Amino acid sequence: MRRFRLFIVACAAVLGLADACACAPANSRGPIPAPSRRLKIATWQRYLDPRRPDKPWAWQAFERATGAVLGAVGMGNSADLIAAARSDSFDLIVAPSHLVPDLIGMNRLVPIPVSRLSHYASLQPNLQHVRYGLADGVDFCVPYAWGPLALAYDTLACAQPPRSWRALWEPAWRGRVAHWDDMALLWTAALASGNSDCFRLDGHALWEAGRWAARLCAQGALLWRDETAQAAAMAAGRVALCAADPSVVARANRLSGRGGGTWALAYPEEGVTGFVDNYCVTTSCRDLKLALAFIDSACSPPVQAALSDFNGCGPASAAAVRQVSPARRAQLRLDDPNHLNRLILWRPVPNAADYARIWADARSGRLLQ
Repeated sequence: MRRFRLFIVACAAVLGLADACACAPANSRGPIPAPSRRLKIATWQRYLDPRRPDKPWAWQAFERATGAVLGAVGMGNSADLIAAARSDSFDLIVAPSHLVPDLIGMNRLVPIPVSRLSHYASLQPNLQHVRYGLADGVDFCVPYAWGPLALAYDTLACAQPPRSWRALWEPAWRGRVAHWDDMALLWTAALASGNSDCFRLDGHALWEAGRWAARLCAQGALLWRDETAQAAAMAAGRVALCAADPSVVARANRLSGRGGGTWALAYPEEGVTGFVDNYCVTTSCRDLKLALAFIDSACSPPVQAALSDFNGCGPASAAAVRQVSPARRAQLRLDDPNHLNRLILWRPVPNAADYARIWADARSGRLLQ
């Protein structure tokens, strides 16, 4: 609680009207009344305030500084996010790297003038002007956080960290395995079957990944979209192995009454995929200046460091790494400057329709019939 109070104080300093809200009208004598300044955000559950799940992380300081009202909806998987982008209901979307090009191609995003963001220069160099977010030399996204989809394990159930993704398929763990309910299960299945080119599968290779995914589903794997429910199952010991990002592990350990938590992350020898989540402005955005001010505040080092300490995601801000606690830096390997580059970063899937069809067949069990 003390850490959270210090975080709010730091955010308030960063988000002072003279700094973070330079986008406000020059003749403004104070915050614009809340009803006229609103932002609605489609994001992931990991970036919501757990005490106010209808609000994005760090909402209090921003609302206090600007007089604006923020609202957020947590998405369950990639299909939910695409549906949100098409709905005309959101001003901002937090999209992973593999979906940003699709959203650009769907004409659902507007360019972001990153030169107007005071904290953009503090992002890690390899997260500035990212290739997947560029179109005709213009930026359409701002990286916000990153992390691995690693193999989480309960240290009470597993004496040693699992060395291979194949552990999810071992009979000993039948009924005690979980995975994100998303097409990403095909990526995990491809790695387990020995194919590291998991975003370029076609023909027999894609079918084989689908068969592996279908077997995992048939063995009673818990497929989750609700991060809170998944973390509760992990904390209660109903799950022993889980393909998960660090935020689920952090939440499970907070919920656990077993000595501060027993969950840890393993990096299987076949490789680990990783995401970069990005703030994007939609074509439905009603207040671009306010949206830019919020993105800038979300990228500020104090906000980034506090988010990383709380939910275990890697900060996009290089300046924030020094402010992250030593324990979290060790868990996320933040002191290794090449760790992010070693992840198999999520990329657009050229034959996304084929992946979706195979995933639907695997999930329903049709591939095993």
